[in-house]
Amino acid sequence: MVLMGNVVEQAKRRPSRKGAFVVLIFGCVVFAAGVALLIQSLLTSRLPAPRDTISEIVSNPAAWEGKEVEVAGTLQKTAVGIIRPFNCWLSERANQTMRIGVKWDSEGALAGQAVRVVGVVRRGYAWVHPDYPGWWVYFIEASSIHEIV
Repeated sequence: MVLMGNVVEQAKRRPSRKGAFVVLIFGCVVFAAGVALLIQSLLTSRLPAPRDTISEIVSNPAAWEGKEVEVAGTLQKTAVGIIRPFNCWLSERANQTMRIGVKWDSEGALAGQAVRVVGVVRRGYAWVHPDYPGWWVYFIEASSIHEIV
């Protein structure tokens, strides 16, 4: 009788295999869900769609002055000859004639690339020669530029 009492007490002290199995299964499910979310985040674009379009800004630039915008397009260098307050053009991918100036300190190798520009719309003065009158232009003073892959 004493021998059987010891076996029952040992069985009570040992954790049940069923409980350990349930915990193991639950951990595997959580791990698999985490891996699935990680794979999905790597396969999808990290950046949401741009909030604004170049055509919206160009159609009424005074309404956008001083506001932060986020636009996508193709970055191009400006032509030499006209002195502008910006150093490159951002044109829409579908309509290359619709464009706005972008002031960016580091052009790097982004010319001709599809990019997303975040910045503030500003108004500046452009001219051909200091002896001739110039004109007001609107441009985006970029705080960040990201290449769209």
